[in-house]
Amino acid sequence: MERNYTNRRYLDALNQRVLVYDGAMGTNIQKLNLAAEQFGGEKLNGCNDYLVLSYPQAIESIHRSFLEVGVDVIETDTFRANRITLGEYGLGERVIEINQAAAALARRLADEYSTHVGADGRPPTPRFVAGSIGPSGKLPSAEDPALSNIPFDGLADVFREQAVGLLRGGVDVLMVPVGDEPALAAALVTVLRDDRVRAGLRAAGARVARRFTWPAAAAEHASLYAELAAGTSRSGGAAGGPG
Repeated sequence: MERNYTNRRYLDALNQRVLVYDGAMGTNIQKLNLAAEQFGGEKLNGCNDYLVLSYPQAIESIHRSFLEVGVDVIETDTFRANRITLGEYGLGERVIEINQAAAALARRLADEYSTHVGADGRPPTPRFVAGSIGPSGKLPSAEDPALSNIPFDGLADVFREQAVGLLRGGVDVLMVPVGDEPALAAALVTVLRDDRVRAGLRAAGARVARRFTWPAAAAEHASLYAELAAGTSRSGGAAGGPG
């Protein structure tokens, strides 16, 4: 099926050349040896995602360090910025705010470092922003009740909320590092196909070209994914396929 995008910059660039992503955000934050005050106080100490509000200059310096050496794509500081993990710091109600701020910060810097057609006719070199979505700490397919005590639809809603914040902030692509957990992958695919997320695309000016790569490791769990796709997962929720 042919798909039409209002903004194809990321996909067009990907078709033309290899796009180089930045490095790990977490380890670079650790190198800064930040104090609790810079995280927003002792209660928030270690909440890397909140730095985009409490001490954004730290995240800006990391983004700039990668852009200065010529990367094509920078990732937002939002790997654990979902309702469940932010809830551990009492920030569960600020998911949209944090994700939008992180995306807007990265967007501003990516635009600053993007080049345009020069006088010598050199082609433009746009820089892109990847909205980073990481694990929630919950696994609907796990045998451990402490990990699986969330329905599939509930997990999809957790990621949907984060995706909306990233879209509003202006990311170009949603990056989904799902590892080998097919339930998590299925929940994220469901989010990317959701009409409410697509509405978020339009609200954000249709900046996002969505690209999802199904993890090869998920093939090892084909039978479980079949259960999820049929809506008969152990968590009792419904699922969407990779489409």
